[in-house]
Amino acid sequence: MRGILPSMPLGAVKRLGRFAVERARAYGKIVQIAWGCARALASLSFANRAVFPVILRQFYFTAVQALPLVLFSALVVGSISVHYILQILTDLVGAYELVGTLLIHAVLHEIAPILCTMILLVRSGTAVISEVSLMKINRELDTLEHLGIDLDHYVHFPRVAAFILAGPSLTLIFSVVSLVGSFLIFGFRYNITFGLYLDELYAALTLKSLLIVVAKPVLMSAVMILTALQKAMDVEAAFTEVPVRLIQGLIRALGIIIVVELFFALL
Repeated sequence: MRGILPSMPLGAVKRLGRFAVERARAYGKIVQIAWGCARALASLSFANRAVFPVILRQFYFTAVQALPLVLFSALVVGSISVHYILQILTDLVGAYELVGTLLIHAVLHEIAPILCTMILLVRSGTAVISEVSLMKINRELDTLEHLGIDLDHYVHFPRVAAFILAGPSLTLIFSVVSLVGSFLIFGFRYNITFGLYLDELYAALTLKSLLIVVAKPVLMSAVMILTALQKAMDVEAAFTEVPVRLIQGLIRALGIIIVVELFFALL
């Protein structure tokens, strides 16, 4: 051990220590924001007349305004998925019973949660980082604190709640449109009726699939918005910090989303 430590350059040790401290501080801030949101939920702050409209506005921007993009993506990606899976299985004798299983696993377990999370990250995650960063630079957050307004209740919780609600909502909509709409577009090309197609999907749908299609986007959306808020709150006083924190937030959120995906893949 004595021979190893002296051989390490001092600069490398400092960089490693700085990296560890920064990461620990960042994840500690994420946990702090999450705990504050949990307290806000426990205190029923969503029922507050000042907080509830903020939650509705955030949900409208995060979920409702993203619907056209989600529906378009569901039709395009779903059509491609259904087309190729049906093309392969209809060429195999006795493979009809695999249609539902493969589509459920492909769309509900993987494509829908990941693609909807990416849409939320690029469209709304970036907006949250920019918005909250500018609020901090312009000292709007300081003003709220001086007025006795809890940032966890008024700033953090509405955005976290909106993302956690938007994630599974968009994923479920994506899944239904992808599976049903895509068959209505390409299904006529294959020797399978719409009724048989729906029966195969229903037979392959399990409680585990329903839990995954809800739990995965909830967890992905939660870690994404918490990471975005943490990066936004790290901004000090310069406007030039905003694009830097924006890029850092996107990269870190993407990394955590990959970890969540690997976690569910191992289940």
